[in-house]
Amino acid sequence: AWIDDAKASLKRDFVPAVVQPLMARAGFDASIAVQARQTPDETAALLAFADAHPFVAGVVGWVDLQADDAGEQLAAIAPHPKLVGIRHIVQDEDDDRFLLRPAFCRGIALLADFDLAYDVLVYPKHLPIVAEFLSRFPSQRFVLDHLANKLPISRLQRDLTDSSALRNTGVGIAHSLIALKSAQRGVSKLSLNAAAIAADLDDVWEMLGEAVETVMRENGHDNPYEELKELT
Repeated sequence: AWIDDAKASLKRDFVPAVVQPLMARAGFDASIAVQARQTPDETAALLAFADAHPFVAGVVGWVDLQADDAGEQLAAIAPHPKLVGIRHIVQDEDDDRFLLRPAFCRGIALLADFDLAYDVLVYPKHLPIVAEFLSRFPSQRFVLDHLANKLPISRLQRDLTDSSALRNTGVGIAHSLIALKSAQRGVSKLSLNAAAIAADLDDVWEMLGEAVETVMRENGHDNPYEELKELT
């Protein structure tokens, strides 16, 4: 299991009565409960917690997406109003290309019919595979788990060059806040050379490409990247 002896502090049950005071101390009044064991019983238990505790705003559960009856498994739990997504602990699979297995992709293709997101739980080494995986499902909503843990040890722009432009992929807000605070601490240590920055912008206009594309998109351009590429 992914919670091994190296993660001993996590190797116990965190029930709502334990979690809620910690959340309140950190300024959070709601959370998403996410699966840690790949069993239907745990998903049922998390949904029961959500029923009993309003602060559990949603549940990301597990079904065997590779199973022949994956559709039936999803149909059995999808009606629960607090089930918001499905996750598989891909990072523990021996096959680094697990996400691209035909049987797994067949299961992923079912999620849109149930309006469920899929949480992508991987290590940095898997990110190039993630880019290909995401591109296969343009209509499916994805969440990249634990993104804040990966930023310091992954060349994210290189590994996710294609998927970084996909609008169906995001990260959990808590992870985003952690990453933002980390970035703010880092930026606060910088001493900026305004003259050098201005010179770089004058000499290398490509640096403004992303910003220009954003403005174009906001003003009704459907394919700003291709238009800008053609113009330059």
